[in-house]
Amino acid sequence: MAWMALFFSLTTPFGIATNMRISNVYKENSQTALIVEGVFSSASSRILIYMVLMDLFVGS
Repeated sequence: MAWMALFFSLTTPFGIATNMRISNVYKENSQTALIVEGVFSSASSRILIYMVLMDLFVGS
């Protein structure tokens, strides 16, 4: 449990700093940004569909 707290406390500032660097060069309507957003959206929806189906079929 302690290693999880240590991992969180080390990675959170790194994530914030990365976000601050990326937000300076991010262009909302660029082709790359739209592709990345589409890939992430499709991946998250696939995970949601998988979880729902596993809950329905395995749970019964």
